[in-house]
Amino acid sequence: MSRSWITILLGAALLAACQLGGGKFIGQVSSGGKALDGVEITVIDGSQNIIATSRSNEEGKFVVKASLAPGVYELEARKQGYQNVSRSFSYPDQMTLQLELGKQASVRGYARFPDDSVAPLTKITFKKGKEVVSATTADEGGHFIVKGLDPGNYTIHAIAQQNGIKFVCRVGSFVVDGTKTDLEKDISLKAAKLPVAKPGGQVRRATVPMDVDPPTEN
Repeated sequence: MSRSWITILLGAALLAACQLGGGKFIGQVSSGGKALDGVEITVIDGSQNIIATSRSNEEGKFVVKASLAPGVYELEARKQGYQNVSRSFSYPDQMTLQLELGKQASVRGYARFPDDSVAPLTKITFKKGKEVVSATTADEGGHFIVKGLDPGNYTIHAIAQQNGIKFVCRVGSFVVDGTKTDLEKDISLKAAKLPVAKPGGQVRRATVPMDVDPPTEN
């Protein structure tokens, strides 16, 4: 048999194996440019069925050994302390995949009133854009901690009360960059502004001083 016929037969056999689900999928996972081991890999088909699972080795490499029929799949990569990553791929058009997982971060700090005293039981919300991704309440010492924040831009919103007066704070945008795992963000609360009636029925906003009771209706 000639070499050309052998090549044709091998190519046909490979194509048939892929069409019948006889191929495999390989990939590599890294974080910060370094290989990441112990990452759990899950392959899901279009009907949300789990087709195969795998785990990256010390070189960050993984192999999906289960048979894959031609089609579009979703690959999920998970490891504690790292962001979850999901990628779609079309098999057999794509048979390899490179994944980069950023480290999750914890944010801790203290909530304080304007006189610098701690603000116990302050309600604190972390937002990513308009989406609330985490919420917590400071302890009796004003301390709070939020864990498991994926890389991205965040804002912090806080609200507390003291002697019947409402205090609020919005911490401007800060970044979780996927490399630092422990961040500190203290919260400085300010007295909220309440509507105060003006002659003619107009309403203006006025800050309520800490040593003055909020206005009440007679």
